[in-house]
Amino acid sequence: MNIFRKFVILIFVGSLFVKAYLTACAKLIWSIYFQIDSLESEIFEVPLSTQSEWNQIVIAHFITLTPGSLAIDLRDSKILVHALDRNSRGSLEKLIFEKLEPALKRLSKESPL
Repeated sequence: MNIFRKFVILIFVGSLFVKAYLTACAKLIWSIYFQIDSLESEIFEVPLSTQSEWNQIVIAHFITLTPGSLAIDLRDSKILVHALDRNSRGSLEKLIFEKLEPALKRLSKESPL
């Protein structure tokens, strides 16, 4: 994999984080100020298809750095997640399965980072 391709994939993953971070911040602020009485937190498990420990750790950090969510445990290709708002589960899983995991798999497929 050439250096330009790695750079493009890293930029893509970075932009995913920035977008997820800003969206989560806005949702968290909205929830705290306008929906505090109706918030229901949830703990759930996210099974990962990637077997790379590096990719699993990056995804766990991605979850933890996103406001309103926390990666509690990483074991056997599964991440235990606490979400402040149970409605955020679907969007978090969609982000991981459809964008983050495929990008990280492409990045690490030919290069051991």
